[in-house]
Amino acid sequence: MIPLTLLFIIIIGLLWLVVQLLQNFFDTYSNLDENCYASDWKNIREKQRNMIYLEKTNKEVSCTISNRLVELQKLPALQTQEEKPEILIIKLKQLLQSSLNLLK
Repeated sequence: MIPLTLLFIIIIGLLWLVVQLLQNFFDTYSNLDENCYASDWKNIREKQRNMIYLEKTNKEVSCTISNRLVELQKLPALQTQEEKPEILIIKLKQLLQSSLNLLK
C-alpha cells in the first residue's frame, strides 16, 4: 500500500511539474506576443511622427520657394543685352569720376 501511495505521489508531482512548465511557457509566449505588438505599435507611431515632420518640413520649403518666386516676379524685368554694355559704361564712368574726385 505504501509503495502504491508513493507511486501516486510521484505521478501527481510530475503532473504538477508539467503543468507549471506549460503555464510558464504560455505566459512567456503571450508576453512575447504582446511585446511584438507593442513594438509594432511603437514603430507605426514613430513612422507617423516622421511622416508628419516630413510633411511639415515639405510645407515650409514649399512656402519659402513660393515666397521667393513671388519676390522674383516683383523685380523689374531684366534689361536687354543692348542696354547692359551701356549700363556698364555708365557705372564705370561714375566709378572713375568718384575715384578722381577722391584723388583731388
